[in-house]
Amino acid sequence: MASERKSWADQDRLLVLALYCRLTFGQLHHGRPEVIELAKHLGRSANSVAMKLSNYASLDPEVLVLGKKGLSGASKQDKLLPDYSC
Repeated sequence: MASERKSWADQDRLLVLALYCRLTFGQLHHGRPEVIELAKHLGRSANSVAMKLSNYASLDPEVLVLGKKGLSGASKQDKLLPDYSC
């Protein structure tokens, strides 16, 4: 039985964005201690937070100019956040 998806509140997205700005591209994964800690704080899985981080990477011009890319699942709400370059 699949669990129901939990929507992302604006405040939660901002907390993940703040973490995104502290990590390097290679650190955006579910095993990273900061990702695990934030996931616990948000009541989410570390995979969920890591995916949101990777969605943000897909919107970051500094990542894109390096020829890297994140996940392609950024939501409309993610795209409304002000600036992905940190």
